[in-house]
Amino acid sequence: MKQMVALWLGLWLMPAFGDMFLPTTSEGDGYYHNESGSSYDFFDSTSDALSAYYTYWGTSDTLQYNTGYLQFSLASVGTGASVSSVTLNLYLLSSHYGSDSPSAGFIRHAANSSGANGLASQKIGGTEDVVEIKDQADGWLSLDVTSMVLNDLDQGYGYSCFSLNPNTSGYFRDAGFTVASADATGNHPYLQVTSIPEPGMVALTLAGVLVTAGMCRIRRRLP
Repeated sequence: MKQMVALWLGLWLMPAFGDMFLPTTSEGDGYYHNESGSSYDFFDSTSDALSAYYTYWGTSDTLQYNTGYLQFSLASVGTGASVSSVTLNLYLLSSHYGSDSPSAGFIRHAANSSGANGLASQKIGGTEDVVEIKDQADGWLSLDVTSMVLNDLDQGYGYSCFSLNPNTSGYFRDAGFTVASADATGNHPYLQVTSIPEPGMVALTLAGVLVTAGMCRIRRRLP
């Protein structure tokens, strides 16, 4: 019985591996609305949707845009595990672009998130393109961001940051897209991190299990 308990305890203490799901929080995603020449600018972190939108019809008073921001905490991606893949999962609600706009926009990763504190209102913009939103069907987008998040981890950043940017190319422009937010009923943005334990950690843990089991057996034989 003691051997079984020792074995179970050792396996339970083995560094966790498999899939981790890291969602944004209500404060960790939101969008900024800007209207040129007006005072109607605001940051929204409570809507059910994150908006990336750009419209311009030739004059400064027709220029409006929304930029979405997301921050994902990396705190639960502990030591002793080797990350094999990371997927950014967003639920696309809608997208559009006019004849003068080549696409709806972009999802971008921030190469430097050293100053991130978990609040999307910091407006940390992405600098690396993850995907261009053009003809994607509404629904889940699963985007490979492994190398980008691994760089965040290697640099010791506490958060991975992304932004939703409308396409601003063209002259008469009308482009944008929306994704579900952490405040929506479902379909929250999340990172899916797949990891495997480091070989050395596995060997060390199994060695501990065997030693513990052996000690239990010897103790059982003693008078």
